Amino acid sequence: MYQPARLLSYRARLLLIMLLYSLLQLSIVVVTSYWYVSDSEYQDKGERALDVARVVAKLPDVVAAVERGDSEFLQLLAEELRRTMGASFIVVGDANGVRLAHPKQERIGQPMVGGDNYAALSLGEEYVSRAKGSLGVSVRGKVPVKNAQGNIIGIVSVGYLLEKIDVQLKPYLYFMILLVMGVLSLNMLIGWWLAQRIKNTLLGFEPEQMSRLYAELQATLNTIREGVIAINREGIITNINANAIRLLGKDQGA
Repeated sequence: MYQPARLLSYRARLLLIMLLYSLLQLSIVVVTSYWYVSDSEYQDKGERALDVARVVAKLPDVVAAVERGDSEFLQLLAEELRRTMGASFIVVGDANGVRLAHPKQERIGQPMVGGDNYAALSLGEEYVSRAKGSLGVSVRGKVPVKNAQGNIIGIVSVGYLLEKIDVQLKPYLYFMILLVMGVLSLNMLIGWWLAQRIKNTLLGFEPEQMSRLYAELQATLNTIREGVIAINREGIITNINANAIRLLGKDQGA
């Protein structure tokens, strides 16, 4: 009498293999997709920050206010532009990187934080950077402020906090997680159906049980003294024992 397999059944093993394989594939897809989408969003925000910084740095009122060090005017203008543009912050600094405008008024007059002002203040470059400032890690556009003679007199920094960008990406992440759960559930159903179909084809036996049954059948046939020959409907010999081969005078290896 054949007992059920002590370890995992064939069906359970098939389901487990399909589940692990699908989980591995989907994990790679989710991680890669989320990295691509988030990186694209960071780049988009960076380019937007740079465009806003360019506009602000070239405003005649801003240039004039930076030249005279008018923090009060710059603070009001920067906050108004920040709300209009939807940026996390707009910071204006002088030629030494000291804040003339900042979302938190008490930080005006203090040095700008992040260590990414050199290329703008010393080389006059416009660029996007990702650094940790006083408000947190952000992607920001840096543009120098120049006077009529082309001299660098200050800097404009427009940024978007990464934590706020990540909040915007959460719905996409949740969708991907739900998609993974749905695909895994579907694969489990398909695996269960496939395993059940195979088991039904094997008359309810597990593949290991069928292999053992076949080996025992062959051993039994070869121990019978009579010759035994099995023929299918097409007249093709499907099984023959050793004694039948001997009685027929045939070579067993032929």
